[in-house]
Amino acid sequence: MLTAAALLKFRSNRVLALLSDGALASIASECELLDLVVDEVLYDRGDLLTHAIFPLTGVISLVNVLDDGCRAEVATIGNEGLVGWAALMGQSRALARSHVAVAGTAWRVRIERLNALLEGSEEANAALLSYLKAMLAQSLQNTACNSVHSARQRCSSWLLKVHDRVEGETFYLRQDTLAEAVSLRRQTVSEVCVALQEVKAIRYSRACITITDRTRLEAESCECYFKNRQALSVFMTAREARPVCLDTDAVVQREQ
Repeated sequence: MLTAAALLKFRSNRVLALLSDGALASIASECELLDLVVDEVLYDRGDLLTHAIFPLTGVISLVNVLDDGCRAEVATIGNEGLVGWAALMGQSRALARSHVAVAGTAWRVRIERLNALLEGSEEANAALLSYLKAMLAQSLQNTACNSVHSARQRCSSWLLKVHDRVEGETFYLRQDTLAEAVSLRRQTVSEVCVALQEVKAIRYSRACITITDRTRLEAESCECYFKNRQALSVFMTAREARPVCLDTDAVVQREQ
């Protein structure tokens, strides 16, 4: 049986947090702690999906790469989700590129082991389905956002999403990473970062971003950030017996 400390470490990932103690114990011995390195490609489109990756810290960007090399982010994945979910739905190869946008750590476990858990657990299936619903909602919202909202709004919203998924107010992020995430030119992102610094929403220096005024950054963002956060909140309270949310204490403090 896992100790309370070990359970807490696994439950730093919100999908794993929805599982019972017994379900977690059944896969714990086969989980490997993985360092997430900035720009590391976890899966490229078409790669065989061998492991599921459950972030504990850091941010992973799920990106669709077109034939001409253009890229568009499909989803942002942090400690609320997992990479490799398609394999649990019967898809053997990656549908998009997954790469590390912000460094962190993650649990990695073989797909076969997770499939075995899903076959014998309605609870595990319900947790996965609930997350996939939230991820679909995020993808649909991102499509609308990149089509109709301004560069300033899109950058602000994405920075808020990262802020929700990291520890503290400061994180390493290159402008080209942000540009790819919101489908903008790097020069445009650079201009937006300057503008956000001028209103004291952020501080940016040497690829290091500090959120200095979250309330102002929220005012600069668009409805898409709040709708995405709401979709994740619904997912993370799917089990009344084990309610969880995105870094609850931090969110409460930021909103006070």
